[in-house]
Amino acid sequence: MMLIKHGTVAVRKLKGSAFIELAKIYPNEVIGELSFFDKSNRNASAIALSEVEVVEIEFRSLEKEYSKVPAYIQTILTCVAGRLRTADDTIRRLQHKLVRREEGVVDLATPQVNESRQDELREALEATDSKSPVTPTPNDSESSDE
Repeated sequence: MMLIKHGTVAVRKLKGSAFIELAKIYPNEVIGELSFFDKSNRNASAIALSEVEVVEIEFRSLEKEYSKVPAYIQTILTCVAGRLRTADDTIRRLQHKLVRREEGVVDLATPQVNESRQDELREALEATDSKSPVTPTPNDSESSDE
């Protein structure tokens, strides 16, 4: 895990031949935290957007402090991390379905979606929600250098 002391980092995932920016991380924020809480592989890449100073927080040193946290809090944090990974997997599957329906590329990152597209997205989400939870895969074929 890394604490950003100075600078800006972009968190990106490889989608086809391009990267999709998921977030920008600023000073006093961390990257790599999900891997600590759910013990899974990283699922995104971190790219410095400026000169960056970081402090590495080794899992084993953090584990000493984390072991003092009540078990129910640890369970909550593990569940939150798992839900974030499941949401990521669901979004990836929905993007794949929508792109296959269209001819050409669909820009799903653009918030301006016409009403018929909103209905399609809503139906796809409802259909996904009604199914059993998805088990996140620990290692995608995508880049994972977070």
